[in-house]
Formats: sequence, C-alpha cells, structure tokens
Amino acid sequence: MNNYYDHIEQYLEAELSESERAAFEAAMRQDPLLQEAVEAHRAIIEEINGMRLRQTIKKNLQKPSPQVWADWRLRTLAALLLIFTAALVWKYMPKQNEAEP
Repeated sequence: MNNYYDHIEQYLEAELSESERAAFEAAMRQDPLLQEAVEAHRAIIEEINGMRLRQTIKKNLQKPSPQVWADWRLRTLAALLLIFTAALVWKYMPKQNEAEP
C-alpha cells in the first residue's frame, strides 16, 4: 500500500481537489487495505462526532432552563411584594393602644 494515509482525513472531509479525490478513489479500488483504513477512519470520526454531540446534549441538560430562571425571579418578586404590603399594613394600621382614649 502506498502512503495514502495522509489523505484519508482530507478525503473524508472533502478537502481534496477533484483530481486528488479521483486518484484517491482509484487507489482505494486497487488496495483493499486502504479501503478498510478509510472505513475505519470514517467510523472513528463518526464516533467522535457522536460523543461530542452527546457531551453537548449533557451540558445543555445540566444548565438551568430560562423557564426555571423566570420562575425564580417571579417568586422573588412575589415574596418582595408580600413583604412590602405587610410592612405598609403594619405601618398604617392603627395601634389598639393609640385608638383608645
């Protein structure tokens, strides 16, 4: 087998010119070991890409969603409004001792 291994990734990533691609495909037809190497390299690339996709999905699932953040802010706002309302009622409500002469 000739030294075509340098071109395997370029071939799989479609980075070869038309003439280089045609020569590489002709070499694959003549050399079954090269064809097996290309298929093995393709499988490795697909597995790596699949792992990256799985890692990306896991990261995104671990991040809090915007909906959770919105719920947290809404709950905080509601709690602050309740505290503010209670403070206003307490301040302006007549005290029992002051109401009696």
